[in-house]
Amino acid sequence: MNNKQKENKFLKNIFTMSSAPVLTQCLSYLTMPIISRIFSPSMFGVFNLYTSIVDPLGSISTLGYHQAIILPKQEKDADRLFFLSILLGLILCFLLIAVLFILKFFQIKIANFDSIQPFLWLIPISVFLHTLSVILSSWNQRHAHFIFIAISKILSTLVNKVSLLIFGFIGMASGEFLIIGLLLGSITLVLIQGFNFLRKAYFSFTNIKVLYLKNLLSKYKNFPLYVMTSDLLFRITNSLVIIFMVYFFSDEIAGLYGMALMIAGVPSILIGSAIGEVFYQRASIEKKNKDNNHAYLKLFNVLTTISILSFSFLSIISEEVFEFLLGESWLIAGQYAKILCFSNGLSFIFFPFSSSLFRVYDKQQNMFISQCLLIIFSLASIVFGGVYKNINLFLILFSLSNGIIIFIYGIKSLKLVGILSKHLLAIMLKKIVFASPFIFSLIIIKRYLDLHVITLLILCIFLFILYLIFQLIIDKTLQDLFKDYKTRS
Repeated sequence: MNNKQKENKFLKNIFTMSSAPVLTQCLSYLTMPIISRIFSPSMFGVFNLYTSIVDPLGSISTLGYHQAIILPKQEKDADRLFFLSILLGLILCFLLIAVLFILKFFQIKIANFDSIQPFLWLIPISVFLHTLSVILSSWNQRHAHFIFIAISKILSTLVNKVSLLIFGFIGMASGEFLIIGLLLGSITLVLIQGFNFLRKAYFSFTNIKVLYLKNLLSKYKNFPLYVMTSDLLFRITNSLVIIFMVYFFSDEIAGLYGMALMIAGVPSILIGSAIGEVFYQRASIEKKNKDNNHAYLKLFNVLTTISILSFSFLSIISEEVFEFLLGESWLIAGQYAKILCFSNGLSFIFFPFSSSLFRVYDKQQNMFISQCLLIIFSLASIVFGGVYKNINLFLILFSLSNGIIIFIYGIKSLKLVGILSKHLLAIMLKKIVFASPFIFSLIIIKRYLDLHVITLLILCIFLFILYLIFQLIIDKTLQDLFKDYKTRS
């Protein structure tokens, strides 16, 4: 397969993986206006507290070894890493169950967690489902079964949203059923990816020996040392922010913040992570190819083109959109989302590169350092905001500090493939200049014309399409991508 064919396949895989987040995002947006009117901000606050416990535990369940499944040249080693990851996940879940028994036996109650006390026994289940999902996802990435990953994510979201609507319509709206809806979605994802694994995999337990597992533990020790630690720090950052938010403010504020983070961060988390999954697989294969930065520059160009205008538009109309789509009780979440657009926009651009290249080029320590900085500045931001009882102060400090750190380490990751920072800065500056007329047009129209929010949304879509057409006319890289897409189709 020549370089052109490899690049086309890479872009096709990105399209496959990105289509799932786009569809799940559409499902979320279509159902959220109903769900947000059924479940109150305080109910979402309880849900966010639950996930703030589950997420850090999920990040350590395999010690990060599931991410190494994609790397070995021999299939036997990949199978051993698969088995090792499941074994580690089971050990953690049994430890969690033991801790819960001890808490129950001595009647110990955890402060600030009264609202989720009845649901603590669901935590080991959530953690194990997460463990299975990330292991199966890594296996499917290794074998380029991106279509199954995409389908599983779409159906998982569908099951989650439909179950929440059913719970609401039969009068069972509460934080508890938000948690149950999450579990049902996770089960769906595991079943679909697990079906593909059972259908395709040939797994022999004769290859599983203690000596082999010890060798793999040593060979991929950077994954628990740096990759898992970085992921843990990232999740602990979000979890501690939620916990401190409840401590300094309230469950309701935590629910509003969670909604703002979810809506404003959907493109970054879903589309960015989907591209990152394909990018990681491609980068691990192309590591020895010194001329592999052309496709990376194309991807950076596309992400920057989309991010600058879309997040700028969201920051301008977020309050109106949140109130219209989610209801009056969520207006404040729109204000929060406006502030978070800065860090989320940069995350959308740089996450696929920093999350992949540091791992592939064995620079996991950079991931670790960046996450240490993120947790330090995030906690400092929430403490400052909490002491002064000013949620907006926290959000501004949080978004600025996170955005700057993401930007710096995103550039460092692309240096690993020979892309200089001056080239990246030139692309970003050019995109900002070209997007500015469209951004200022929306600001002026919104300020001086009393338009309905639907009209504003239509206007945003119209301006965004005009901007993309303009970019296709002047940007040769986008023209080449468009020609490649037409050729493939």
